[in-house]
Amino acid sequence: MGAGAMNERLTDVSLALILGWLCWGLVSLFVGGALGLPVGLVLGAGAAILLRQNMVVRGLAALLEPIGIVLPLLMLRHMLGAVGVSFAPFGALELFAFILFYSAFLICTFELMPFDPYRVGYRALPVGGMVLALCAYAALSGHGIIAVIAVAGQAAWVLRIGSSNYFDHILHVSLLPVAVVVLIARMIGL
Repeated sequence: MGAGAMNERLTDVSLALILGWLCWGLVSLFVGGALGLPVGLVLGAGAAILLRQNMVVRGLAALLEPIGIVLPLLMLRHMLGAVGVSFAPFGALELFAFILFYSAFLICTFELMPFDPYRVGYRALPVGGMVLALCAYAALSGHGIIAVIAVAGQAAWVLRIGSSNYFDHILHVSLLPVAVVVLIARMIGL
């Protein structure tokens, strides 16, 4: 199987998880989370397989590209948390730091600053250092998902599955508004 086929399979699996998460969210409005999860995942996988060439599904995939590792893993974590698997929640300070640093990262990538950190994601030594730093933070904070994202992202990057930039595997621009909403909800006590 060539790199193009691997990329397409990764996108299909990621899209199935994302659609499963969306379907689970809708199904959970009517049935409990434990029953809604398998139904949502089956509906999402079915939609990803049966509607693969559908313009709406392809449009969703294009909108989310590069999907990378982070979105499907965080959605899977969210679904597992809803059915009783316990995870340490991200704290307000962690969310604030993520918003601050990721906003600065995006500003730099838009060439509004003299340094472009995105270019670092193409080089092996800095990527290895980032993976080690993320794994160390995960061990200290108790957020194992961060280590899973870091290592899975590095594996996809090394195997040249998906983007050739490590940051595309571990970050996604949609995380920024989600982090802002979650932080606001935490601050007002929701």
